[in-house]
Amino acid sequence: MPPKIINLIFNEEYNLIVKFENGIQKKYDCHYLLNDPRYSILKLQSIFKSAKIDSGGYGISWTEE
Repeated sequence: MPPKIINLIFNEEYNLIVKFENGIQKKYDCHYLLNDPRYSILKLQSIFKSAKIDSGGYGISWTEE
């Protein structure tokens, strides 16, 4: 089973640093999402930084939509 996400860190360049329960941290460049119309709302830093760890700890989401 993959490790659960325990923490999210955001920066101004649309990078997301994800910390897992096994101590590993990974940096994800989310720029590619901004070109997809379904995710264009993430261009707003306030929305981008509102990401939450999904219940169960295996995913990340921004809104119910």
